[in-house]
Amino acid sequence: MQQVINLFFKDAADLLKNLTEGAASRDAVLLHHASHALKSVSENVGAAILSARCGELEAMAQSGIVAAAGTMVGAILEEYRAVEIALSANLLKVA
Repeated sequence: MQQVINLFFKDAADLLKNLTEGAASRDAVLLHHASHALKSVSENVGAAILSARCGELEAMAQSGIVAAAGTMVGAILEEYRAVEIALSANLLKVA
């Protein structure tokens, strides 16, 4: 499980950066790809709310609706922080 969590943290860092950049530039393609990938890796660690929020952004970006992307990315970042705390605590228990 440690490896899965560490891989999640590594992948999520790049994907969150892409989401932030995509929202700032209103790049629907970047938002779509990053939100889809983050949705999948979130599912792998049981982060259902994070995955769901990414799915919402993915659908918006796929439709080309990116005006509210900044707000959605903010919600995703907030949920990621909660997941990060929970998974880090889990890593400490395992170590």
